[in-house]
Amino acid sequence: MPNSRTWLKVMLWAIGLGAAAGVLAVPFAAHFVTYRVTGTCLLVAGAALLMMANSRHMDREESRASGVLGMWIVIALFFLGIGLIWDFDTILDNAFGLTNLRFSYGMWTTMVWIVITGGPSMYFLRLLQTDRTRLPGLVGLTIAGAVFTLFMINTITGMFFVPRGAWNQSNASMRSGFWIGAMGLLAIGCLFGAQRPLVRPWRWIGVLCAAGAVAMALSGIWREISSKPGEKITIALISVAGVVCYANLLLLLSVRARQRWLVYSTIALAVVTTSLVNVIIIHEQKFGGDSLLERAIIAGIILTASGTLAVAVLARLHRPVPIGRSAEEIREITCICPQCRRKQEIATGQLAECSQCGLRIEIRVEMPVCPECDYPLHNLKSRRCPECGHLAGAEA
Repeated sequence: MPNSRTWLKVMLWAIGLGAAAGVLAVPFAAHFVTYRVTGTCLLVAGAALLMMANSRHMDREESRASGVLGMWIVIALFFLGIGLIWDFDTILDNAFGLTNLRFSYGMWTTMVWIVITGGPSMYFLRLLQTDRTRLPGLVGLTIAGAVFTLFMINTITGMFFVPRGAWNQSNASMRSGFWIGAMGLLAIGCLFGAQRPLVRPWRWIGVLCAAGAVAMALSGIWREISSKPGEKITIALISVAGVVCYANLLLLLSVRARQRWLVYSTIALAVVTTSLVNVIIIHEQKFGGDSLLERAIIAGIILTASGTLAVAVLARLHRPVPIGRSAEEIREITCICPQCRRKQEIATGQLAECSQCGLRIEIRVEMPVCPECDYPLHNLKSRRCPECGHLAGAEA
């Protein structure tokens, strides 16, 4: 696959051609031709930019599958964009007399559905690469496929069965897709860490509540019924699934043992706040008053949000720094001979010879340390010593 430099050149050429075509077409072509040629070049530049961003996924083994999917997503968006710019709707009408089909509607809605489901699908593909995240990745891919299918059913019915200029009122499939996607995200959040079945088994309560909420919602959508008790039950199921998902994700953050009380307190606040909101909904009270219950809900939301941010900051502060191999453990290094350009393995710490031209090469490996206190500076973005504050190296 072309590297980032190649895609950058394609993007620059496309921008230049778009500008040149726009300027040259002004005195000689119709305005719609100018707009379409310029738009096509800008679309090529945008596709090249996305391909350049996606190329780094293709270079890594663990993210290659998501990179391939991202490449096909960009290609699909590019050709759909070409169809919109050059008005394939009118071209097909003139060629085949398909006056009742709404191809433009189908193309732009398909682009929207690809964007909505494509990005998460790339993330779920990456989750499949490790055992501890394989289950949420598999569930996420299944849900993304189901959501995209339902969205496309809505698009196809809108293309073939809805007159031009009218909105597709029969959008039950689209509403079903949104419900499955939203509740699916809650279920996926509950499934992180599920590779150990004896750890936090209450996570499955959230999964079951999310599935129950989807079942209630789909029943109301397709049977076209609505009832107050059913709505209240659905809201309660969503609340339980949301709280379980929130608690599971918050417990995944690694903090010190003496700081775990903050995690548990924040989860307890979220449970209490959600319960108070459900009390108001069940009793059909209106927000906006000045009751003690509403003030308690507002205070709970503020405290829960603050606790969540505090836990995230603590987890970031105490995240362990990955430590690579020491200098003594590095016995050889891959290098290219400056004389004959042969790529080979050269032993470190001793005089070696090139296997092809015989050039003598000596390589010494040393880990960076602070000259004042000998604190290791390996894998640190800055050369300022975190132990004594001394600034070493080129930054000094």
